[in-house]
Amino acid sequence: MTELSNIIAVVGADYSDSVMMIAKKHGARGGTVIGASGSVDEKAAKLYGVDVRPDREIVMLLVKTDLCEAILRDLYAELGLSSPACGIFFTMKVTAASENLLKQYEEQPADDSASGDADGSGEGKRDNVQKENANDIS
Repeated sequence: MTELSNIIAVVGADYSDSVMMIAKKHGARGGTVIGASGSVDEKAAKLYGVDVRPDREIVMLLVKTDLCEAILRDLYAELGLSSPACGIFFTMKVTAASENLLKQYEEQPADDSASGDADGSGEGKRDNVQKENANDIS
């Protein structure tokens, strides 16, 4: 099964499009943008030299884990704390997801026999494993 990670980008308002452009350049398929407001202790802001802006956006990107390093490197370089976007970024490993979401990230077999669909039933071995795993979660 493909390993997935969730990249969380917290940037100044109006920078979510820049986050998406960087991520898509490395193979991300899309993301979710959530409007947010930031708050940080004034002492912490001075300590870290961060310009705290209340208007923020959170971008959540579900990507193959092997893409994370390159995406994060470019996000830090272009939209990090020293940029006007004043961005922070982190990842979380995805340990479970809905079957329809997982299918988007699976490698497509060249033909039906490669997916275990030798009987023509339309259900390959991989589909059966996903169903078993989904049952384990509930």
